[in-house]
Amino acid sequence: MGSAKKSRLTQVVQPRVTSHPQWLVRQKKRLGRRYESYWYTTEKGEWTKHTGWPVESTEWRKLQGWVVRRKFSPSAATRSTFVAEINRLFRDVYPLFLFVASPHWKS
Repeated sequence: MGSAKKSRLTQVVQPRVTSHPQWLVRQKKRLGRRYESYWYTTEKGEWTKHTGWPVESTEWRKLQGWVVRRKFSPSAATRSTFVAEINRLFRDVYPLFLFVASPHWKS
């Protein structure tokens, strides 16, 4: 694994995944219909895309990048509700950000 052992995902997130596996399953259930999720690993030096939510501990050991997104139509930005939709998006995915980025995360 080399430098991967020193990565933030390995040092911070992997213990969280191991100790709180159901938290990720709940997030997938809560957000899975509204948001697309995919993650990346490198295999033989090439980026490999995996669709779905990385909920298994084995997936998190290999994970090197994770994307959670919602696609909007080009005309969505012209609607009066667009700002409220963006606000909801950030509110929905913020717990995921804390899970992978904050040293003070609590379930």
